[in-house]
Amino acid sequence: MLKKLIILNLTKIIQWDLSGILFFGFFLIGIILPVNSSIPIFSLIISILIMINREKKSNQLSLNQFQAMVPMLFFLLSVLISIFFSETVKNSLYLSAPFLVALVMLYSIVALFPRNDIINLSILLSFSALLLALISLLYSFILPTDNPSEWIKHVNSPILISPNDLSFLSVLTPFSVALLFLSKRFTIRYFIALVSIVACCIVVVYFKSRGATLSMLAGIIAVAILHHNALRISIISIILIMCIDALNSFSLLHRLEVTFDDPSFQVRTDLWRIAWGMFSTSPLIGHGMHTFMIYQAVNIPWAHNLYIEVMAQQGLVGFAPLLLTLITMTVFSWKISSNNKDNVLASSVFGASIAFAISAMVELSFLRMWVVIVFFLLVGIYVRICEK
Repeated sequence: MLKKLIILNLTKIIQWDLSGILFFGFFLIGIILPVNSSIPIFSLIISILIMINREKKSNQLSLNQFQAMVPMLFFLLSVLISIFFSETVKNSLYLSAPFLVALVMLYSIVALFPRNDIINLSILLSFSALLLALISLLYSFILPTDNPSEWIKHVNSPILISPNDLSFLSVLTPFSVALLFLSKRFTIRYFIALVSIVACCIVVVYFKSRGATLSMLAGIIAVAILHHNALRISIISIILIMCIDALNSFSLLHRLEVTFDDPSFQVRTDLWRIAWGMFSTSPLIGHGMHTFMIYQAVNIPWAHNLYIEVMAQQGLVGFAPLLLTLITMTVFSWKISSNNKDNVLASSVFGASIAFAISAMVELSFLRMWVVIVFFLLVGIYVRICEK
């Protein structure tokens, strides 16, 4: 009797329309919170199994979707080539494990997610950003230090290594902005989007992250442009950021003023020179995935610039499809959103792509798990909005 009851309840869960996206949500939240690494992977697998059971067959790619996937397929091929010809194959393979998880996630979004779940994904991403922002703020208030790096350390999130990793919030905020524009006022998703935007703005400014603040502002304005609210939203966003910074003694403004004199900028330029030197010696296929850490001399294992890091490690074979993927995502999501103002996902991908591209200039690295996950996530959503 108990066995039948358990089976019946499991069947009801599998048949529940939102169960697939909920377990996918557990996957996203699992990579944010300090939990065992097997939990998010297990959640992703359950999500896929539920969607397979419910849909019975995978979504068929249209010609437009296949064309949208082509640059990404070449990028994935470049990753395999880069691992195979790496100067340290074992290390490159081990550190590239997040690509496998991200690839499974990409497959689930492109081939399995029902249309309603794709739309619900915007709400989920907005909520995930809100959750991480609130946790970060909590630690900044309860810890006696005023050092953002110490706050990040105590948050203990797998995706936060330094305050610059708050670019994660910058890339997800455009999803909240699009939801805000296209939701009815005073609904749950409108409230989640609004609170998420404010919380994320507070965190990136209060933690004095210049790159995250600028990329977030760019992503917000990009979505606003599509909805013909660029001027109003730009003014509101800038005023909000300035007010938050004023309460923090204009710490962020001071950091922006001394950017080129900041020791961290000098370190970045040194890292860029090293990466460029690597590219110069092997311009076609690079030195191998995650080999930058072998050549750097300042104990920083990434180049603080995704583009030049990919050039150094994967050569032109990897850089060209990466750049093409970002350009096509940005251009075609803009076109799709221009033709359909109610397309939440298209305007979200447009803003998030711009925020990602800007963040990549000063910080991002595929050595960071969240960068791999978010990049594949954006590509998956982009492919889905190219259905017609």
